[in-house]
Amino acid sequence: MRTRIILAIFAASIGMLLAHVPPVQLHRIGPAEIYPDPVRTPGAVNSEVTQENIQDNICNRHWSTKLIRPPAGYTGKGKRKQLREYGDTVHQARAQLINPSTGKADTARCVAHSDNMACYEEDHLIPLEDGGDPTDPRNLWPEPYNTIVGGVIMGARQKDVVPRPITNTHPLGSMWAATLKFRDFGVPLG
Repeated sequence: MRTRIILAIFAASIGMLLAHVPPVQLHRIGPAEIYPDPVRTPGAVNSEVTQENIQDNICNRHWSTKLIRPPAGYTGKGKRKQLREYGDTVHQARAQLINPSTGKADTARCVAHSDNMACYEEDHLIPLEDGGDPTDPRNLWPEPYNTIVGGVIMGARQKDVVPRPITNTHPLGSMWAATLKFRDFGVPLG
């Protein structure tokens, strides 16, 4: 009983805090080149994740994005279409990506705006673990593996390590991050 009272007080405190905190401004870390066009890819939240069921999905340590991740066939079609929309049309044959010493495709050989799908990861702007929509094209974009900024590669593999430490080290974890994301995108908080 005592534990329930403490949890109720804690939950009420968080609710009051969120009610009085001004909307969070989205701040991007790093140069604009590593982010999608905000008009084509503004982000979209998963309508099936609500404040009423958040503890059953993204805030449940037993839940996995594998449950909602779209199949490669779906993301592949979207990636091809989006590459054209983004103007990534510099022809690059798969053979041009092959590293002669390994015989394997090497994404470091991708040229800027390559039309080769192997040079991109179809990524979610709002991560699935933070309540991003898995299939809405507004939340998907062809993120290059080989974006070079100031002589440094800042592509999909490098950027994927950024959100996790922020979410995982915050005292309230994913629930806090998801709540902030929901508010940022206009999803009612309760």
